[in-house]
Amino acid sequence: MRVSVKPVLLFLILLFGLGTTLFSQTPGKKSRAQNKRLTTEPHLPVVQIDFNYAFHQPMGLLNERFTNFNGVGIGASYRWESKVLVGFNFGAMWGGGVKENNTLDSLIGPSGNLIDNNGNLAIIRLFSRGYHTDAFVGYLLNTRKKNPNSGFIFRVGAGYLEHKIKYQHTLNIMPQLENGMYKGYDRLTSGFMLTQFVGYQYSSYLKRIHFWGGIELSEGFTKNRRGFNYDTRQFDTKLRKDNLLTFRIGIMIPIYRYGRGEKEGTEIYFD
Repeated sequence: MRVSVKPVLLFLILLFGLGTTLFSQTPGKKSRAQNKRLTTEPHLPVVQIDFNYAFHQPMGLLNERFTNFNGVGIGASYRWESKVLVGFNFGAMWGGGVKENNTLDSLIGPSGNLIDNNGNLAIIRLFSRGYHTDAFVGYLLNTRKKNPNSGFIFRVGAGYLEHKIKYQHTLNIMPQLENGMYKGYDRLTSGFMLTQFVGYQYSSYLKRIHFWGGIELSEGFTKNRRGFNYDTRQFDTKLRKDNLLTFRIGIMIPIYRYGRGEKEGTEIYFD
């Protein structure tokens, strides 16, 4: 497995920087809500904006096409005092392991090599690319009485999954893969997706620490969007089941709103 270290390190540094950022209100006279937040953890509705890193392990037919790959995501959710939450997530996926690497065999000449337009040996690299987006509902099972914002998270959702094979040939001239011709080889696949997530989050306003992690299972009901594959010279219309087992970690930026038992709109602040 080849893992790109630099993008992962840069992303983790970004997460650390965002996790330590504090948005404060304009100085002024302290209200009762401001005094409260300095001594106790707020038990209030909250909007959470999160950034996450994902490690994806393909399953099902997707495992026959790709090895494991990386991903980054961004999302937002709203949680009521009842601990019920709703939200959405968007994630980009990339990697370097393509198992279905025989898609260009039909372009190989009698010498057994892939030749470019100038008669040179062609060097073509294959990558996995894709993205997913989903909306979800869930529940926070609180296990810390002193901290109502921490606990186990259970979520279910539905959305959209797309993936393809990306060809890179910067040093060669390959008319077979240029001017849109690559669409006959890239296996662009997409469709409806279901997700289930189980994890744990720790969120403390007083300690300025907000992070989460967990395991996600996704089932994609997809099909080839190109319709016709140039290498096999056949139409590809069969339905696929592309599954993913994903490990996610991330940080959160919570936005609390005071107002319980008071007039609406008393105070909003970022943590």
